[in-house]
Amino acid sequence: MRSDPTLSLALSGSGAEAGSGDGHRLITEAGRFAEVAGLRAVWLANDHRIVAAPSPNPAIAAAAIAVLTRRIRLRAGPLRLPQDPAAVVRDWAMVDHLSGGRIDLALTADATTALAEAADTVRRVWRGIPAEASHRAGAPLQRNLTLWLAPQDEAGFVLAGRLGTNVLVDLTETSVERIGAMVGAYHTSLGEHGFDPSGGVVTVTAPTFVSEDAARVERSAVAPLRRWLTARRGEAAAARCRDIVETASLIGDRAHCRAVVTALADAGVTEIAGLVDFGVETDMALDALSAFAALSIAPDRAALGASTPVRRHAERPPLDAAAIIPLAANAPIAADGRTALTEGLMEGRPHRVASIETFAGRIGLFALPMFADDVGARRADAVELAGEACLLAEADGARCVALTGLLPAVSRYGAAVADSARGKGGTTIITTGHAYEVASITLAIEAALAHTGRAIDEEDVAVIGLGSIGTGVVRRLMRRTSHPHAMILAELAAKEPFVEALAFDLRGEFGFAGETKLALSRTRQVDPTINEASLVILTAGAADVVIPEALRAGAIVINDPLPGALDTAAATERWEDAADLLVLDRGGLILPEAPTLTWESTTVDRAAWNRQGCPDAALPATILAALLTGAGPQAPGATLTAVDDNAVSLAAAQLLSLGVSGTPPQNAGSIYPRMALRRFSQRFGPAH
Repeated sequence: MRSDPTLSLALSGSGAEAGSGDGHRLITEAGRFAEVAGLRAVWLANDHRIVAAPSPNPAIAAAAIAVLTRRIRLRAGPLRLPQDPAAVVRDWAMVDHLSGGRIDLALTADATTALAEAADTVRRVWRGIPAEASHRAGAPLQRNLTLWLAPQDEAGFVLAGRLGTNVLVDLTETSVERIGAMVGAYHTSLGEHGFDPSGGVVTVTAPTFVSEDAARVERSAVAPLRRWLTARRGEAAAARCRDIVETASLIGDRAHCRAVVTALADAGVTEIAGLVDFGVETDMALDALSAFAALSIAPDRAALGASTPVRRHAERPPLDAAAIIPLAANAPIAADGRTALTEGLMEGRPHRVASIETFAGRIGLFALPMFADDVGARRADAVELAGEACLLAEADGARCVALTGLLPAVSRYGAAVADSARGKGGTTIITTGHAYEVASITLAIEAALAHTGRAIDEEDVAVIGLGSIGTGVVRRLMRRTSHPHAMILAELAAKEPFVEALAFDLRGEFGFAGETKLALSRTRQVDPTINEASLVILTAGAADVVIPEALRAGAIVINDPLPGALDTAAATERWEDAADLLVLDRGGLILPEAPTLTWESTTVDRAAWNRQGCPDAALPATILAALLTGAGPQAPGATLTAVDDNAVSLAAAQLLSLGVSGTPPQNAGSIYPRMALRRFSQRFGPAH
């Protein structure tokens, strides 16, 4: 089997057709996603059969994406040249200038002769713009334009080989088998006309909507596709809708779509452009993008950790990744023993204390000579020591290092640590892992609602702590098809302008119609407004700020055991007395195969590592992030800024594709019995 084709997005200009009214948002959001997800290109076509298309000229849509991105290729096509081809070239030359030289064009015509003439005309007109004029708006930056032809038959493929262009094929108008035969003719023609016979890009466009929910696929993708086919190709094409879905699309679950990708790769296809705007409702289309991007993540889990370390400590097993951990604040160490440990036994330096064997590679744990509750007060020391730990991890072979606890918060999301390490010659990737943290919390929310028979649209949701992770969770909830009944945003009063801006985004960007309340605290305790919530999500970076006795009866709390914003002892006592407050630790992520921890330190006790409520079969999301960051063409990259929506979507899709799941419902390490959850659901389920 050949290697996987690269993935791109395709937009036909019909995003607004289904009545969503926001086709422009689909264009810009899809463009941003493609950039962040590492996709190859965005293809933009103009379907003249759509009167209400969001952009009658694809060059306008390309220009909108160009100013929002820096890397992604912007490809037009297939274009059918009008009477004045120079006008088309001028439009795209201007976008080439705006994009910094990222434009490619694809051409089509009814006959092979006309296609050859179109290619010749476009090349001549493009090159005819004087190179010395390239500094002016409207002039292309690329002297040589990369062309695709969209042939109608095998003769067109042969023509593309003769002219040395790439080819573009619509999968819904042919078959995988026919593509394989025509690609063979294309490569033969390339060789006969002096080009590399194994070269050339073969791009296939296909309707795309990847989801494991069969009912959702049928309702949100198959039905719109049937209408789309009817409008463009008539009833005969619509009658083939089911056949197209099964054999000529990436519509369906991951297994089906991976099979199509594999078949296309075997046929010689080198790029797949997923067509996402065929009448699918905009939010649905955007929500499915991450699963599409994850199709190129190889299912062979061992491949994630397959590269050879550059260098390593001779006496220790090599690492694939690492995590930097402050010592646990609740470790059973007396106050006078802290200094003896950090400055005495650890000599004030970071130490590799353990390694964790996982299904995808080995992760090293590097402990700082600093306790977690000291990180905020000793920011400069924390950054310097974390930078030193990065160098030690890199020396042991780690390709990526994750910062845990409060380290991201005191280091500008890790940027200061990266600067410190690079200033000493370090080159390893550094990440906060926040994208995986948000994905992990999302899994915990979904599991909590499933276990109690409740739905998000019935919940009054409070998110406490609106840093990178908390804000990411809020935005993730808003990207769902169903929004919460109400939102309570809890933060310190000093951050009021930011919280107000977030509340504005809920209404303006996401169309949230429920009530939004701000719970702004001027004391150590969180504002009592949060006690109205039926679902409380804790992402605060301080301990004991929520009083469990005051929370609403029937509330579900998604708790972060570190740093312990909730008094878990009091919460446990309330559960034992009244069973009307369900506290669920996030608990990390369950791996397909249980990880094995090997403690390697003779100076630091194992109790110094806070597992954040994880059972032995699980890992904290941040630590797993060190191994998964950048693993695969469409995996999330290093997060050194506040986490964005696309990175979270990619992380969630990657976890799904690898078989990683959330932990069972538990609190303080104890799993809730099924009968207890059933009784809670009966009392405080959907009708509570």
